Amino acid sequence: MYPLGHIAVGLIIGYGIQLLNRDQIDKRYRHYLPYIVVLGAIFPDLFDKPMLLVGFGSGRWFAHSIIGTLFFFLLAVMTVKIMDIFIVTEFNSKLTYNNLLLLPIAFLCGMVAHLICDIPIPPRVIFWPFLGSFPDRNLSNELIHDMRNPFNLITEFIGYLILLIFTKQRDWTKLLILLVFILGFTYVLTLFAVFILLHGNHY
Repeated sequence: MYPLGHIAVGLIIGYGIQLLNRDQIDKRYRHYLPYIVVLGAIFPDLFDKPMLLVGFGSGRWFAHSIIGTLFFFLLAVMTVKIMDIFIVTEFNSKLTYNNLLLLPIAFLCGMVAHLICDIPIPPRVIFWPFLGSFPDRNLSNELIHDMRNPFNLITEFIGYLILLIFTKQRDWTKLLILLVFILGFTYVLTLFAVFILLHGNHY
């Protein structure tokens, strides 16, 4: 799955967590839960893809493994604990430590959703290091194969629509909504053009 698809899944899960906890967390902070889930939903690519550029992994690396997911979750929990000590106590906030724990849980939900949406992930990646080192990938062939897959095009288009609905519900500025609309439309249109081109060359 590509970025907009992951973002859409993150938004849906984020809204679900938000609704389930609407009576348990201050409204000011509940507002940010979908953003936290979205961050988790795109984080494996935000971490692993740049690592590929500097020679580590193959685009699906540490953050696409169960060990990596647990590591970043624990890191988020530690961050929340530091917030509880130095920020919440300092300003006598209504945001209790238990409510703060929703943030790393939301982040974890996003990361797990990313791994599920990326299925099939090679077992040597998802279960690293128990099945050996990370496998090599033929990135050019894999990219062409992904671009030919209509599932990726459809999920990106649906993700684009969900993102537009989200921007309207969040009362973003008209300029920001317009920017999301133009960039998203250009991106999806480009994917569609590449999809048509690859299938034309294939036949």
